[in-house]
This record gives sequence, C-alpha cells and structure tokens, in this order.
Amino acid sequence: MNDVLMVILVLLGFIVGVPLFLFLVAKFISMIGDGLNSFNVHTITFETGKYGGIDIQQGGFWHRFGAYMVDNMIIGVAARILVNIRVVPPLAGTVMAVLYYTAFEGSSKQATPGKMIMKLQVTDLQGKKVSYIRAFVRNLLKHLIPLIAILAGILTQGGLDGGIKYIYLLMVVFGVLDPLFIFWTEKNQAIHDMIAGCLVIRVPKTVPQKQEQLEVEIGAADVQEVVPG
Repeated sequence: MNDVLMVILVLLGFIVGVPLFLFLVAKFISMIGDGLNSFNVHTITFETGKYGGIDIQQGGFWHRFGAYMVDNMIIGVAARILVNIRVVPPLAGTVMAVLYYTAFEGSSKQATPGKMIMKLQVTDLQGKKVSYIRAFVRNLLKHLIPLIAILAGILTQGGLDGGIKYIYLLMVVFGVLDPLFIFWTEKNQAIHDMIAGCLVIRVPKTVPQKQEQLEVEIGAADVQEVVPG
C-alpha cells in the first residue's frame, strides 16, 4: 500500500512539477530576453489579416531560445519514456521533434507550448496562419543536422568518410549560422524561416477591432434599436 501511494505521489509531482518548472524557466528567460532583445528586435506592420495595421514585434533570439528550451524538454521527456517502453527506437527523437513542431505550428494556435508561454506565433510573410506543409518544411530545415547525422551514421556505420563527411560538416555550419541570422536579418528570421517563408512574431496583448468590424457591429446595433421588441 505504501509503495502504491509513493508511486501516486511521484506521478502527481511529475505531472504538476514538470509543467511548473518549464513555465518558470521560460518566464525567467523571457525576463532576460526582454532586456537583451531590445537591441536587435524589429517591428513589422502587416497590411491584412487579424494583425493588419498593427505594429507587431518580431520574435527575438532570446524569446525564441526560451521557447526552444521548453519544447525540447517536453520532447526529451516524451522520447525518453517511449524509448524506455520500446515504443520507438532511440534515434526517433528527431523525427518526433519535426512532427511535434509541425503539428503545433500548423494548428490554429500557430505555436508550440514553449512558444505559447513566450507569447510567440509562427506566421507567413503576410502575418497569416501557415499551412501544415509550410510548417513541415520549416521544421525539417531546422532539424536538418540531426537528420543528416542519423543518415550519415546509418550509411557509414558510425564512420564519417568521403563525401558524407563534407556534407555533415556543411550541415554543422548551417546549424551554427541558422539561429545567428535572427540577430542579423531585418525581420529577425533564421535561415529556415527565410527558406520556408515564415516569420516568428510576439503576440500583441490587445488586438484593436478593424474599422469594418466596428461598422458591422454598429449597424447591427442600430437595426436592433429600430426593430420593435
């Protein structure tokens, strides 16, 4: 009985403690990022969509790094559990990551749990929701190095020889430069963002109603006043 109670307490602690820990880590990084990002984060104004006509702040490196840390912890825990119970092979973590990011970023939320905590969303260049195909391309490029490493290991049986070695080194260079482009580009895009045609934005606290929506609501109110009750 005591053993069962201990297991239940451990599970409850895990269920409550892990999300709380991830939230606190993300918030800490976010507070640091608010100061660090002020030096290199740009704003953009979309012409159409739900954010049309609003100055939107781009997602800076440190906010995106905080989201990345949270999401990778979630993926890591899930992968470890599935590997231990032999549901997936050990090298399936990268594939899981691509599917995880694609599913969340292509959804109506446009964000992974980490991005939600950091108030980030993935959009296309017009500020609209990305399709699952575009989200898949974006994340396939982002996780290219682990995928190449896995493929290189399979093809060479652990030894990087010949052309495979140079392809792998090229992917390493890509992986190093990819996130650094967030600092350098006008729209704070990493290389995988530019290739996929995506942006990462900070979600504004309030979205003002568009003039057309206000006119419709005012017209509906006038009609209600005229029609006898």
